[in-house]
Amino acid sequence: PNIIEYKRSYLNKEEGLFIVIRELADKPLQSEITYISKSKAISYFIQIMEALRYLHDNLKIPYGNLKMNNILLKQGVVKLSDIGEDKNIWGSKMLTLSINRRSLDTKIYLPPEVINGQNNNEKSDIWAAGIIFHLMLSRGKHPFEIKGNKNEADIVENVTKGNAKFDKSIIESNYLSILESNCLFQNML
Repeated sequence: PNIIEYKRSYLNKEEGLFIVIRELADKPLQSEITYISKSKAISYFIQIMEALRYLHDNLKIPYGNLKMNNILLKQGVVKLSDIGEDKNIWGSKMLTLSINRRSLDTKIYLPPEVINGQNNNEKSDIWAAGIIFHLMLSRGKHPFEIKGNKNEADIVENVTKGNAKFDKSIIESNYLSILESNCLFQNML
């Protein structure tokens, strides 16, 4: 279901955290961001949403850490990774990281309410997927990046204040109507 299976992790005091996964991917989605085609962006977005649907409907958990670096590609197929890093989804216990411990590269994908201390939920994942879709369609421009300022702390502040600047070519395109008509999303939002 577009998810790299997390097996377990362990901490070695000398060498750090090790995460054991079942399969490998070819590359991160981030590596394609500057030259991704619009049709590929739509295909990847649909696959991301299918993986989120699986997590939300079947496992009854939010992903909580959706970002470009956690989306991998294996022969053109999207695979979400690092699912077990923040939570144990294969058991009944769910562990989450505190928002204060998250790095800025994660915070730029979070909705304002989560940045301000509320818990992640399924809607947070949809928000992050929307940010990623915008990044794919705009060749890496974050919708809360104002006047070319890529400083992550400023982007996070813009998210909390609602200061967005969406790429006009995305808004004026028919890409959003293509997604709206796709029956995949009728029960997701």
